[in-house]
Order: sequence, then C-alpha cells, then structure tokens
Amino acid sequence: MSTNDDKYDEEEENLTQVRSIIRQINEEKPAQAKKREVVVRPDGTKVIRVTKKRRVLMTEREIRHRGRKRFAVCIAFIFLVLCVLSAFFFYRMAAMSGDAYLQSRVEEIRKAWGAESVRVVGSGISGITLHVSSIVAEFPDDCLLEQVELNDLSAELSAESFFREEVQASVLKIKRANIILRSEAEKMNMPTLSGKALWKFERMECADLSVSWGRGEFARLMFRNSAAHLYYPQKGRENCVVSCKKGTLIVKDWQTIYVSDAKAHLSPVALEDLSISGSVELPGDDTQPQRSSLVLRHRIANGEPLNDAFRMRAVNMPFASFTDGRFEKFFTARTSNRPDSELTSRVKFTDDGPVFFGDFELERIMVTSLPAITAMLEHIEPRKRRQYLPPTVERGVVKLSAEGEEMSIELPDNKVVTRDTLSLKGKITIGADNSLSGTLAYGLPGILTRAEYTDGAPDPIFENRGEWTWLPTALKGFANQPNDNMDEIEALAVEARKSRPARLSFDTLDVDKLSGKLNQEQGTDAAPEPKKGLDDVGADPFAEPSNGLDNPFEPLSPF
Repeated sequence: MSTNDDKYDEEEENLTQVRSIIRQINEEKPAQAKKREVVVRPDGTKVIRVTKKRRVLMTEREIRHRGRKRFAVCIAFIFLVLCVLSAFFFYRMAAMSGDAYLQSRVEEIRKAWGAESVRVVGSGISGITLHVSSIVAEFPDDCLLEQVELNDLSAELSAESFFREEVQASVLKIKRANIILRSEAEKMNMPTLSGKALWKFERMECADLSVSWGRGEFARLMFRNSAAHLYYPQKGRENCVVSCKKGTLIVKDWQTIYVSDAKAHLSPVALEDLSISGSVELPGDDTQPQRSSLVLRHRIANGEPLNDAFRMRAVNMPFASFTDGRFEKFFTARTSNRPDSELTSRVKFTDDGPVFFGDFELERIMVTSLPAITAMLEHIEPRKRRQYLPPTVERGVVKLSAEGEEMSIELPDNKVVTRDTLSLKGKITIGADNSLSGTLAYGLPGILTRAEYTDGAPDPIFENRGEWTWLPTALKGFANQPNDNMDEIEALAVEARKSRPARLSFDTLDVDKLSGKLNQEQGTDAAPEPKKGLDDVGADPFAEPSNGLDNPFEPLSPF
C-alpha cells in the first residue's frame, strides 16, 4: 500500500517531466505559441497536451510575403471598385447623352418650375458638357410671369450629376434670356414650385438679359441688353440675388434710362429689394454736356398689389420731365444735384405711362410769364431788380400730385425760399382741360418794399407781415397762357394809395440811407432775416451750387 509521500513524489516527477517538455518545445520552435494543458490518463498518470494556437513569431521573409499578399488583395479590391464605378459612370453618361434624356424629364422640369408647359429644344450631353438650344416655359394666367425663354445654354457638369438624378454644375451659361411679365396682372403672384429640382447650379451667367412688363408697344417697362448673373448668398438656396450691369430701361411714354447697374433680391415670398441706377440723356451741346442720374427702388411681397409706387431719386433733371412739361410755360426748375438726397419722390408705372408724385428737392426754381412779376418789380429799387429777373429761388422742396388728368404743385411755406431775397408759397393746379387755377404768393424782404413811401409802409399791393411783405395772387387762364388777378389787385391798390403819402421816385431816393433809417426804427442794425428755410443749413445760400460732375453717381448697395 502506497503512502501519501509516494503519491506526492510521483506527482512531482510528472511535473518535472512537463516542465522539461515545455522547455524543449520553446527551444526548438520559439516562433510558435502553444496551448498547453495537463491531462490525466485513465491509469492516473499525468501528461501535457500541446496544441498549436497561432503563430506569434515570424521570420523576416514570412513578414515580407504576408505584406505583399495583403497589398495585392487591396489593389485588386480597389481596381474592382473602380471598374464598377467606371462602368456605372459611362453607363449613366450614355443614358444621359442625346436629346432623349432631357426630353424624358420635361414633365419633372415643368413641376419644379411651377410652369404650365415647358418646351426643350436641341438638348443633349456630350461627355461632361451640357448644351441646350432653347427652353421655353409658359406660366399660368394668375401668375405674374407669362413666359421665360432661355437660348443657348451650356455647362460643364460635375461627376456627381451622373450618379444622381439632377444636373449639377458650378456655372450655367446662358447666351440670351427673355422674360415677359403680364401687364394685366394685378398682384405679385409667383409660380408655385413642386417636385424635385433637376437643375442645381452655384451661379448663372447671362450675356444678354431682357425683361419686359407687357409685350411690344404695350409694355410698361422694357429692360434690355443687360449682362446679368444670379447667385445664392446662403447655403439654403431659398434666396437668390440677380445682379445686372449696363442695359437700357425703356419707360412707356417717357424717357430711356441708361442703366449702370441693377440688383434684385428674391425670396420665395417677396421681391425683397429691387434697385436700379442709371442716367438720362439731356439736351445740351458738345461743350457743355448735361449729366443726370436716376435711382429707382422697390419692395413687394407675394400677393400684394402691383400698382404700389417705386421710390425715386432724380439728380440734375428738368422738373418738366416729371410733369409732362405742363407747367413749363411759367414754372421751371431742376432736381437737386446731390446724389445723396433722400428718395422722397414716387413713380407708378401704368398702361398710360408713368405717374410721378411726392416731394421733389429742386434747384433754380423760376417763375415767369405772370403779370404779378412785372408789378412786383416796379416796387423794387432798380439796382436790385436784376436778381428778380426772373424771380428765382436757389433751392426748395415742392410736392407734386396727380389725380387723373389733373396735376398740382404745392409750394409749402418756408420750403421754397432764398434768404434775404425771395420766398414762394401756394398751390398751382392744371386741370384736365389745361386750365390754370390755384394761388401763388411772392414774398420779399420788407426792407425792399418800404423804401418808396415816407411812412415806411409797403405799397398797397403787398401785405405787410413783419420781416416779409407778400404779394398773394390767384392764378387763372391756361397752362400755355398763364394769367393771374393782378389787374384786380392793382384796381384796389389805386384806391388805397389815395389815402397814402405821395409815392417817391426811385430816382430821387437814397435807398441805402433810407434803409438804414428803417433799420434803426425797427431797432436793428441790419436787415431782418426771414424765417429759416431749406437754405439755412450752415452753407452760403448764394454760393454757386456744385454741378456734381466731379462725383460720379454711386449706385445703391443691396442689402
């Protein structure tokens, strides 16, 4: 019978054998890792079972061989992928080439544009180049857009175009585009877009853009021959900007505006901002060319009426340009030569031509051909009459209004005045039958009208109102034969002069001495100043106004 000591000795011997075997294996094949476990045999002896787990150490040759094998596999995989992609790419190119592809997508294009019909002519893709001879889209009757015609379109397509169902390119070039807006449209109704956009361009360039509000001779506005480009200022592509250089804007029954630049901000819900800057040719000679400029701005939301007025600023233009010359026989002026003046004037474009109204900042406001002017001059010392030949106000603001065939000019108090010289106020109206009505009052510094009487009071034709004396008149006659009620005023003055001191002759008067005396009686050392008007802005009102020619007109920024 064996003892415990014998059993322990036997196990120790077996363990020693195991350790010896493991050591031998590691010495012979150090590059291989083994899985070792102790197994008890049926007879009670223990042995080591060794199984190969994996190779953990390789020779340098084996490492190079495995690397080449993996590289070859990767190259083969990449080649396979490229072959598949190339095959698909050329398949899509073949499928999209020719006229058939775009013709098959006309219905989708129509939905994406919100058009009633779309016609595509001469379309095709050659290689990666898209070319379309023309696209004509017609829009529903309730839409402001009537027709859009695009001619000679081309673009270099991106590779993505052939993997997706949309035409993509950085730039779409359009040789000529013609857009017609419905003149009979009453509201700003834009097309209703639906479906997926099949065209996606970062920018569109048009060498010759024309936009017409109406057709042919019935068009209210025609914008022609402008170089334009469209871009998206934001990634969302919901808003776009159309910028134009050069071109002409033909206004029905008015003048041609030579556009320097124009810009429009468009959103799905509104024409956010439209600005047009340009010039108008004025009569003149080669030695003294006339320059002018005009700015139009407008904003209108989708669904709003189209008859809203544009804001306008006119620089160095005859006032008669905005009144159809109806006041020109007796009232002339030019718009301010300051390009930074406010856009306070307004214009509506109608089927009968433009209608102008609002406040106009004017220069060289002259009144002529009225009997009151001659009567007024008779009561001014001869040496000072020259500044009233004709009566002229250097700067002023008048309000123009038109209602049907009737047109009026309002001269507000203290708005049409040259300090110490002349002030005008009143309202002048020309009716549908060209009849003239309204009032016009001439204001003169009191010091000029109180020198011919020893009592220091002005002649009875004037109304004495402190610093100023006024000659108020009522207008009558017709625009081409203007008249006033000066004969009635003179008849009343004759009776009033009978109770006055004898009128002194200017030939016998020392006007300067008399003026000094009158000033002392008023308690002043100098002639009183009238109420401040437009000229009282710190500058010399008698300084020669700048013609603005050295400062080119700066177009408006958008936004």
